[in-house]
Amino acid sequence: MNQYAHQLKLVNFFAGRLLFAFAIFLAVIFSFTPSHAVTDAAEADFTAWSGYWWPTNGGGLATGNGYNGHPAPLEKYDLLTGGAYPGPATQWYLDHNYDPSAPGWYGFCGAWASASVAENITFYPSIVDGVLLNVGDKKGLLTAAHEYDTAIRMNSFQPEVFHSWLLQYIKDAGISFYAELDPGSEIWNYPVYRYEMDVIDYGDKLSVSCQIWYADDQVDPDYQGTKSRTKIYTYYLNKGADGEITGGEWTDYSIFDHPQQLILPVTPHSDNPYLDYEFIRNLALTRDDELESDQPAVISPGTYMLLLLNKDEYTISCDAGDTIILYGNMEDQPGDDVNFEVHDGEDQVVYSGDLGTGRKIVIAAASPPYLVTFSTDDYSSNYVYNLTFDLKKSFEFVNTKIQKGFSWGGLAITNSGDSDCDNIYVVGYDENGLPIETYSGPFSLGPGRKKTVEIADFEVKTVDRDKFVGIKVHSSTRLEVVNLFGYYPKNMSCYGSVPRLSL
Repeated sequence: MNQYAHQLKLVNFFAGRLLFAFAIFLAVIFSFTPSHAVTDAAEADFTAWSGYWWPTNGGGLATGNGYNGHPAPLEKYDLLTGGAYPGPATQWYLDHNYDPSAPGWYGFCGAWASASVAENITFYPSIVDGVLLNVGDKKGLLTAAHEYDTAIRMNSFQPEVFHSWLLQYIKDAGISFYAELDPGSEIWNYPVYRYEMDVIDYGDKLSVSCQIWYADDQVDPDYQGTKSRTKIYTYYLNKGADGEITGGEWTDYSIFDHPQQLILPVTPHSDNPYLDYEFIRNLALTRDDELESDQPAVISPGTYMLLLLNKDEYTISCDAGDTIILYGNMEDQPGDDVNFEVHDGEDQVVYSGDLGTGRKIVIAAASPPYLVTFSTDDYSSNYVYNLTFDLKKSFEFVNTKIQKGFSWGGLAITNSGDSDCDNIYVVGYDENGLPIETYSGPFSLGPGRKKTVEIADFEVKTVDRDKFVGIKVHSSTRLEVVNLFGYYPKNMSCYGSVPRLSL
């Protein structure tokens, strides 16, 4: 036998002895193992979302502290519901929920957690009635609307309570709950939406190691989605004669760090009497701007605040010979990455460039209709931009100062010609001569036909009420226009202006 063969034989001998010894060791160990072990896992039907906890000493829902300043979320709510801010909802919050001297941990973490487990909403910015609602505005308002929800509450000083909630709500019902997870004197609530547990059955008791997933609130108010955190708890559950759970005890570090209270919201409620839950929820569900459509939206003269969450396309219908004036600019951030293009009716590019800090384009319409597009390579930036569109036609009647304060007023528009007059617009303007919105049109008038347009019928957006000072009537052919105003029940007053040709 050579030296190598001898060494190999010794190695095989000692390896065999070691394997035998290890087998005996395993047999001894497993003779004391429990009867069986199982793994269980479940997740709620929707994932709770992360949100800001709005500290009491900042009062950000009304002051804008820690967020975007004014208008704050509640101020935007007052603007949409009452036409001005600050309004009653904002003032109530300032009187009851804002305290600059409050301890640093006081805030709306419980209200946020309640909203997070109750509201299955994916948040996006939107524009409603000319008011920009960011993700933080929506989450903040929904949080305030859940401040004092009717809820099921249980202390979880004993682990069997916590264990049963995981099984009853997350596993069986598919719903999340929230829990006070901070073991100290401060109260911090978090939505729990998922768990995984390893359970070892020792016959008379169960040994459980459970990991939970919960949503965090240490995020920016405009954070989209869920920032997850996890914790692991360990505990024993005692079993009765029939296998039922009769009690339990926390083990290891969980003796000192375990959930303090479990809460399941049932009905939304806020102490703020000026908050309308259904209105706020509907606001939270809105996405993008009011021109968003699967097809290019037809726009009329006016100024639009818009969101670039996907490619935006707008159609301008006009007559050959009209002049199109377009002005685009970004609301806050620069628009160097936003492409601004205009195509004519023959799909020829008449303008292409980036939006930058602002672009003004004047087009002599030759081949209508025109297609205006805005696009970018990164739609996650949630660009907010403004588009002003004015249309110059061969005829316009101008009233630079409408009569405010009268009981009623408007315009009488007559086609005194002998042919149809199409594409008539009645447009509101601000003091700088920029179009605000088209309040009537486009419409047509046959020969000798008249149309009365009442200012009271104009659906002026809340944010535009103070800006709206003048009216223009645009048409491709000559019209007779008379301005009307008066008091009830007194006689009408009126005046006419000699129509002027604008081009």
